[in-house]
Amino acid sequence: MKHMLLLCLAASAFTGCGQTKPDSNTDSSGDLSGPPKIVVSTWVLKELTEGLVAGGAEVVCLETSLKAQRLSDSQISELQSADLTIVNGAGMEPWLQTVSLPRSRLLDSTASSSAELLQADGSITHQHGPNGPKDPAGLIHSTWLSPRMLLRQCETIKKRLSTMDIDGTRVSEGHAANELRISQLTAKIEALQRVSLTVLTSSTETGWLIHELKWKQRVIGVDYMDFTEASAAEQKLQPYMQARLVLTTDLEAEATIGGLSAVQIDLCLDSKKNVSLFDRLEGNLTRLEEAVGVLSGEPSRSSETSE
Repeated sequence: MKHMLLLCLAASAFTGCGQTKPDSNTDSSGDLSGPPKIVVSTWVLKELTEGLVAGGAEVVCLETSLKAQRLSDSQISELQSADLTIVNGAGMEPWLQTVSLPRSRLLDSTASSSAELLQADGSITHQHGPNGPKDPAGLIHSTWLSPRMLLRQCETIKKRLSTMDIDGTRVSEGHAANELRISQLTAKIEALQRVSLTVLTSSTETGWLIHELKWKQRVIGVDYMDFTEASAAEQKLQPYMQARLVLTTDLEAEATIGGLSAVQIDLCLDSKKNVSLFDRLEGNLTRLEEAVGVLSGEPSRSSETSE
């Protein structure tokens, strides 16, 4: 009997007999023969990551609805086959509470800035300190509207990619290109900061942009399109008339809302054919420059350049 037991143990070492189920907390990849597979939770992260890896990895975006609570079986399968999953953080992925992923294969791109995340509270956004309470459901997740936060997210992703089997030169070159575009966005932000404004918005998701501009924000829960007459809209907005602009995330909104100039802010939640993330972010700032130029009676820098 003793000899038979020894033979069985020896055989199991070669045939796989007696193997235990893999631990879900250990790092493993689906396909070791091909390039690394990276799954990202947003289109913004997909464009940033693809720019960094420059073809050195397969980048797949989870097609989830905004703040989805759960993932489908196929989406979970994508996560399980990934070498790395990158999420935005800042409360954007509640589904993280329902799936089990090894920490070694999960990257929260805003984790290093957790003490600075903005939380919406009624009609204003405010900033908690390091020890302040954070309600993930109430965090403003569109961090990429802030060039400063976007740069940190890029740096976080770059640092993690440097530990993977991806050409480091490609990653560095991609990061340098991202830094250049972000510096251009920062320059526009700094120019707009010289103007002191109060703006109206029906969405807290523009909070990161307004925070960087150092403008005051008044959030109002009004469906502006419900008003058929401008006078009715103006009456409803009377308590907020210290505002001089309306920021709207409705890209098909009218040019004026309630008697105020409306500026369309693209949240970049979905991909847009032949238009890059940085071009769309720059477009937001260009529209703000033009609106501010009209308010001050001066031509905007962008309109001067186009002439």
